[in-house]
Amino acid sequence: MTEAAFDHGLDFIRRQQGKPFYLNLWTPLPHAPLRMSEKQREPYRSLVPDPAAFATWMADYIRAARSPAEQMRMYLAAVAEVDRNVGRSEE
Repeated sequence: MTEAAFDHGLDFIRRQQGKPFYLNLWTPLPHAPLRMSEKQREPYRSLVPDPAAFATWMADYIRAARSPAEQMRMYLAAVAEVDRNVGRSEE
């Protein structure tokens, strides 16, 4: 879904042909139920989150997870996927 949203955003940008425009593109990641692939989570495999290093709401989120490390890996993979798509241009 995230990639499709960015596909539409890139198409919109291409159609502007030098005209001024504003694009506000929203993505469900990282707010939707996260189902990132093992390949997407791989860069974070050795991560050991320290809940005390985060603001209260995030610390509570980490502590509430069945597997805090896996929950954080999933979240970071989702954020990285959004970043990858933001960095896309003419392909």
